Amino acid sequence: MRLEQLLQIFMTVGSFSKLNCSQTFGELIYENIGVTSICIRRLNTTDYVGCQCEWCNAFVVHFDANENGNIGFVQMVYSREDLKWMLFYEHLKAVVAVAVNYDIADILVNLGNRNNVVGVVLFDEQVRDSLRHFGGQQRLCDDNCKNFIHWSPELVDLTKKLNLFYFNFPIFVVTNRNHIKEIEQCYHSYAKHRLTNSMFSAFCAMKLNARMFASENSVNCLRRNMFYEKSISNSLVRMSTKVPMFCKPVDIANGFATLFETSIHEQLKNRSVVVFASRIDSLSMFSGVASVGNSFVNLITVFLSVVKTLSALRQQIKTYANGKNILFSLFEGESFNLIGSSRTALDMVTTGLKPTNSSLIRYMTPSIHQLHHWSHFIEINELLKCNGPSLSAQYNLASDNFLNILQSMSNEFNFTLDASDKETLSKSSANSFVKYDPMIQAIVFKMKPSNCDTCSHFKKTSDNQFNMTIRHLTNISTLLSKSLFHLITRTHKDISTDHQFVSVESVLECFVKNSSCLLLNEVNCFKNHIKKGFLFLRMNQARKLFDGFPNFFTLNERRTLVSCIHDIFAYIVASDLLRINKDDCQKLQKFQHSFSYDWMKGPQTLGVCVMSTRFTTETSSSPFINEVDFKSGNYSIWAESNWQTPSAQLFLVA
Repeated sequence: MRLEQLLQIFMTVGSFSKLNCSQTFGELIYENIGVTSICIRRLNTTDYVGCQCEWCNAFVVHFDANENGNIGFVQMVYSREDLKWMLFYEHLKAVVAVAVNYDIADILVNLGNRNNVVGVVLFDEQVRDSLRHFGGQQRLCDDNCKNFIHWSPELVDLTKKLNLFYFNFPIFVVTNRNHIKEIEQCYHSYAKHRLTNSMFSAFCAMKLNARMFASENSVNCLRRNMFYEKSISNSLVRMSTKVPMFCKPVDIANGFATLFETSIHEQLKNRSVVVFASRIDSLSMFSGVASVGNSFVNLITVFLSVVKTLSALRQQIKTYANGKNILFSLFEGESFNLIGSSRTALDMVTTGLKPTNSSLIRYMTPSIHQLHHWSHFIEINELLKCNGPSLSAQYNLASDNFLNILQSMSNEFNFTLDASDKETLSKSSANSFVKYDPMIQAIVFKMKPSNCDTCSHFKKTSDNQFNMTIRHLTNISTLLSKSLFHLITRTHKDISTDHQFVSVESVLECFVKNSSCLLLNEVNCFKNHIKKGFLFLRMNQARKLFDGFPNFFTLNERRTLVSCIHDIFAYIVASDLLRINKDDCQKLQKFQHSFSYDWMKGPQTLGVCVMSTRFTTETSSSPFINEVDFKSGNYSIWAESNWQTPSAQLFLVA
């Protein structure tokens, strides 16, 4: 085709009509499309998911495919009839574009079985409200996980749990109205007539770039890393050579704090510690578009509110505690086969739970925790507000004591406590510890999907205005605070729901509404960790917060997010706010090991030294530790790989 004919075609397609003499010819040919991608590498689970495939990069019909992307002709899908052309033209490689208001699960699974599909583009202007199936899943573990109990029959069907379905082509989401219009206009002008006219002069095509850099599985990936490290360590140029990272374990930090200070020189009593736990991550396929159902915003709100209430009652509790203590715990990596809790459990049966001297936390030396020190493990895992029972609890045989306390207090808040899942802890943080020590009394608040309309927990998001009503979270927070107080002291405490309401409201405001909230200013998160507004958005955008999937945040971004949460944790659980200068605070951090000392703005924003029992531990999955068997099947073998920035380009092919 002559150049003037090609340019004439460009004139009819969207922004191609806006020719600029300063543009290169390549910029004239390709129209960049704004996308969100799910190119992820799930080692030992489903390998590549939604990444460009290797077989697509050799030859595609009339032209060679660029090695940096999958190329195919655009096929819009408005009905099942639009898919028929692939039966007649199986030699044509296609990028299928489909609106999200159709049965996406069924269509994607069918497309995944076709050899001529090289990519899928999901589009809708209201995609944030209508994209389904991409948040939440039926199981959390890889194929090696043991002791798994199916508790979500609705999602046993493979087509209903796309998070674990294998797609060997890129899957992109387009939400920009102008870009959607350009794709549709290009298709209707140069592709739609294919079914009726085999003689056509131009194709509407797209190039999708979503490449991962990984090996077959975690074991091979780590072996490759170690090979390069060993080679470079034996090299004379090792000081100037950067070791390539083929993959790395999902790893940030678990956070802990005790209600009462402890020392490494003091041994804890058997069954004297009550663990109150939650998590700070979740799993989603599309960051910023389809949030996971069990996102942790509501969990962290209730968790921090309970911590704040019990910390304020510290002296009253100590009077009646009789040597008992509470260990507040935040586990990271739980959405990836319980990485944080399983690593902690391994540490406890080997060396014991003790702090890690990392950049996330100042060094301190509390008492070393072992499993026989723990009496109870109380976990908040899901806190949906549904039309069924207000709270559902999974528990083991040993937890009848605390369950009775909950039952007696739940009526005060008009809660119906469904505790029918006896001996069933499903995939929870508690299970990581109970499997080693069944005498730990565990109870997990985990909503069953049968209690929710249309199973919204799995298909959409739970972090919305309906589920995160302040009153609902306040009632849960008050119930847990009173129950934990009674469990430790054997006495009753009248905790005002009005006071708890203020606590819940102040925490929730920071996560979903106001990035300039009082709490964040006092902790000074923005100065120490993140730019203002980076992760804290308004309510109508809150669903894109904290999707938590590692591939959607850089390592530094994820570290700063977790660091900020840990600093809020330390500020709320603080034993004291010392009115000393910053230099003296730093000296305490170096020489006083009973507490952690952190410099923050404080209530008057003039600066205070926050003295707390907060510490962190490593979350690197157990098999990545030297001499731990990769193939035991007892621990997570999730890993991250390097990936390139995804991109999509629209163009015409003669």
